[in-house]
Amino acid sequence: MEACKNCERELTGAYCAACGQKASTQRMGWAWLAHELQHTLFHVDKGLLFTLKELFTRPGRSIREFLEGHRVRHFKPFATVIITATVYSLLYRLMRPTLNGITLNKDMAQLMELWNQWMGQYYAFLELAMLPLFALCTWVVMRKYGHNYVEHLVIQAYIAAQRIVVSIVFLPLNLLGTAGVMLSGSILWVAYTAGFILTLAQLYNDRPAERVVLRAFVALLLFFSTLMVILTAAGVAYIALQHGH
Repeated sequence: MEACKNCERELTGAYCAACGQKASTQRMGWAWLAHELQHTLFHVDKGLLFTLKELFTRPGRSIREFLEGHRVRHFKPFATVIITATVYSLLYRLMRPTLNGITLNKDMAQLMELWNQWMGQYYAFLELAMLPLFALCTWVVMRKYGHNYVEHLVIQAYIAAQRIVVSIVFLPLNLLGTAGVMLSGSILWVAYTAGFILTLAQLYNDRPAERVVLRAFVALLLFFSTLMVILTAAGVAYIALQHGH
């Protein structure tokens, strides 16, 4: 019998029962390097691209499968958010929006500049920071449907990745100036809302569809209302600090 090259235990299958290493270890060459880069950077063979495809073809069903334990082919939820948000952030720096033609006072101009800097440098952090609030809102509104708060974090992480990919698709509209930014914003609001509701409707397809849609709307309203309060307070505090100096 062949022995594991890592721990020298006897092999009985495709993987070592003791340490988990693959039974077959090919010699390092160009084929090995290509596979390692693919696996390490993108996890394409069983993860990222498959997960993104699922989030646009059967989002709710694929998330339910992940929650129920079918996880081998799915990319990890929070890693998916971090990678997609990082890609968005890098592209945002190249296609940073301009608001020519819109008259802004000094304070609003400073806030917009700060927002642009945050979107370019800390977008991944921003998305991760919003997940607890999103999860709290859906958990409160849909707690009777059986998922706990941590499971709602996972659900919202996948929905966030879906939202980020849509944002990446429409990011080039920023290059058209103010009109492009406004058009992109309008399209994205519709796409975000539709994706959120569709995903939850598929996830809870064993419940009355009209009730799930209504609860999804309520969760969105609760989230954006709370977020607006937080952002308004942060904006007022920022302006006050600027005037204080």
